[in-house]
Amino acid sequence: KELRLKQQYFFVSASIQDVMARYESKHSDWTKFSDKAAFQLNDTHPTIAVPELMRLLMDVKGLEWDAAWDVTRKTLAYTNHTVLPEALEKWPVKVLGKLLPRHMDIIDRINTEWLEVARPYAEKDAEETAAKAKETAAKAAASAPAKKADDKEDKKEGKKEKKEEKKVDPVEAELTKYSIIGVNDWDKDTKLVNMAFLATVGGSAVNGVAAIHSEIIKEDIFQDFVKIFPEKFQNKTNGVTPRRWL
Repeated sequence: KELRLKQQYFFVSASIQDVMARYESKHSDWTKFSDKAAFQLNDTHPTIAVPELMRLLMDVKGLEWDAAWDVTRKTLAYTNHTVLPEALEKWPVKVLGKLLPRHMDIIDRINTEWLEVARPYAEKDAEETAAKAKETAAKAAASAPAKKADDKEDKKEGKKEKKEEKKVDPVEAELTKYSIIGVNDWDKDTKLVNMAFLATVGGSAVNGVAAIHSEIIKEDIFQDFVKIFPEKFQNKTNGVTPRRWL
């Protein structure tokens, strides 16, 4: 995994720095970089471009965070070619932090600010989830048979278990759907950076490569993100079939 990340970073950084050097030979205003340059992120493999462009604009060219973030989002765009896991990379935070600590710091801040944008939507999601749960419980209670006297002990045990359960803030629970940094489902002690989410938040557009595929990613992978910025999601058909062409 470390070798793979090193390879991705090497090619991404070299490409960005080459374009920046050519831009700098004729221009000096880095806030207008996106007027002359654009990078298309083909699947999640080059998504490290998001924090790398931020790093170069801030640490090397001297831009403040907000200005660098504005330029980065305008310069980058993301193409999703498939919904298969191999094209939706998730890098362990430990690996990113070890090899690219500055980039991990930038990703952390991007995620923190992004979750504040997503919070009102998470609050609405939590309200809708609670309403549905209440409605389901009411229907179940109405259709349930009368309780027997010997069920009282079971009821007491159930209440005891509920008290012992750790309360989870419903809004925070809903926010996990939007978070760029999440928990590994197979190892709860490991946190992962969702590179598809990072590319979506850090770019100007997201596209699939066929009309059906573009709808699938909106309804499946990015259904929560579509609610926040539907205008980002587009379709760019990748070629034509001979049957349709003829």
